[in-house]
Amino acid sequence: MLGVIEAGRAPREELARGERAVCASTTRIGSELYISVKTVKNHLANIFDKLDVRDRTQAVLQGLRLGLVHLR
Repeated sequence: MLGVIEAGRAPREELARGERAVCASTTRIGSELYISVKTVKNHLANIFDKLDVRDRTQAVLQGLRLGLVHLR
């Protein structure tokens, strides 16, 4: 299952943990959700468009800014 960033860690370490959770391979995400890789890519493209970002890292950062992602 995809991870969550934990409080108490250095900001650099938090980002690395968050990136690992978000950057699960497209194939792995598809497998876990029982959808095709193409469908995963389509969903990611839609999310990036809505957040006005270019990649997963920017999506995480924007999610933090907007309160969509919470550190615990």
